[in-house]
Amino acid sequence: MEEGGPSRTAIVTAMLRAAHYIIDGDPKILDDLFARGFAGYPSDEELLEGLKAFAIPDFLRMRTLFALRNRYAEDELVRTIEHGTSQYIILGAGGFLRVSASGSSADGRRL
Repeated sequence: MEEGGPSRTAIVTAMLRAAHYIIDGDPKILDDLFARGFAGYPSDEELLEGLKAFAIPDFLRMRTLFALRNRYAEDELVRTIEHGTSQYIILGAGGFLRVSASGSSADGRRL
């Protein structure tokens, strides 16, 4: 990991979320328009080439797992906000990267 930069784990997580958005058909488990940019790729084609370089074992299962895991975490965050939570703690960037970076939940509420 570069000083002040994202970890390899955070980058791969964002890449797998973006791959789900780009490759998998509808309905999506997770609609993440920001993941490709967070992973550092300006285009879908460059992201797909970058994924080849990582040679992720069992690519389909991994991107599905990451999409499910992140969808669950984001749904739970929204659920707790609906029940009055006004603050949350980020224990690692992977799961809440999109939500914390945007400052709003998927339905537009300010977090």
